[in-house]
Parts: sequence; C-alpha cells; structure tokens
Amino acid sequence: MEKRKIKRRKLALMLIVSCTTYVTSCMVVLFMMSRVQSKSKRKRITYGPIEERDKSRIDYLNIKIYKDDTASTKMIRFKRKLFFRLCQLLRERTLLHDTVHVCIEE
Repeated sequence: MEKRKIKRRKLALMLIVSCTTYVTSCMVVLFMMSRVQSKSKRKRITYGPIEERDKSRIDYLNIKIYKDDTASTKMIRFKRKLFFRLCQLLRERTLLHDTVHVCIEE
C-alpha cells in the first residue's frame, strides 16, 4: 500500500513536470513567432545620399584642422603635428579605427 502511494506521487510529480515543460515550451515558441512576425512588418530604415554630410565634414576639417596651426590650436588645443601623431598612434594601437562615415581625425 505504501509503495502504491509513492508510485502515484512520483507519477503525479512527473506529470506535473512534463505539463509545465510543455506549456513553457509552447509559450517560448509563441513568443518567438510573434517577434518574427513583428520584425517582418517593420519598415526598414533607408538612408538617402550622404554626399552633403560628407562634403560638410570635409569642409569643416579643412577649415579647422588642415588650414593652419593657429586655427587648429584654437579648435583642438593642439598643434597639427601633435594632433596627427595622436591620430596615428590611436590607429596603430587599434584603440580607434576609421569607419565608412567617420575618420579618426573627426
């Protein structure tokens, strides 16, 4: 009699655990499906031509850094030679790197 109760309890516990596992896995599947569907409905971010921004950045660098030592000293508080040496050092040690849209000097 005692053994039957123990077996029943074990079976009941196994049933509870398996049902809980099943429900949890179903919830995960539903969550993942909803995320996939919501991502497909989103509009993608598109960028227009960025030539204007690139042109303004190049002009800014030309005026503030490449023009002369006085302008660069006022802007970045360095002389140009030291500034470019710092940029080169950051590149060599891979502390910073140029990207498609931004260079280290910026």
